[in-house]
Amino acid sequence: ILDKSWGTQVKILQARDPNHMIWGDTLNMNSPITDDIIRMYAKHFPVIVYQYYGATWEDHERVMDRFRRLTNKPIFSADSSWSVPQPPEMPDPLGPQCANYEVAADRMEEVYNKSFARPDFIGWGWCGWMDQWESAEPVKQHGGLQDAFGNWHQPLADRMAKFGKEMYSIAQP
Repeated sequence: ILDKSWGTQVKILQARDPNHMIWGDTLNMNSPITDDIIRMYAKHFPVIVYQYYGATWEDHERVMDRFRRLTNKPIFSADSSWSVPQPPEMPDPLGPQCANYEVAADRMEEVYNKSFARPDFIGWGWCGWMDQWESAEPVKQHGGLQDAFGNWHQPLADRMAKFGKEMYSIAQP
């Protein structure tokens, strides 16, 4: 079903616009996905786009190494972040939970720096810019770079700004 669906999507889009680069669905690497599905995805799309909420560099590296071994295609992390529980509004945030924003910023910085130093890594998307509290996300809240009132979680914001200034030099071989 996936092979037919992805093949049909690509065929129809390229028939209308042959110069259109088509990035596929985001593979959810937080759930078990077989090697066969990853290879099938790579057959249709030029970039492996994935979501993964790993806590450490080693967690992320395992996922990236698996993609390289199976597809040898460029990879883009479309969805990941580090959260800090903040009861009562955010008692159980989605993804890796850190003791505070300094710890979250340390983890983000290490993973970003090591990811962008890889020749097969082309980009990263932070999932959720603003915190989503229990009132909006009752099961698992989503932590962001800002609280629900627009105040920055400063260690994360500072490290992301620093990384933004350095990412191209990090990516140079």
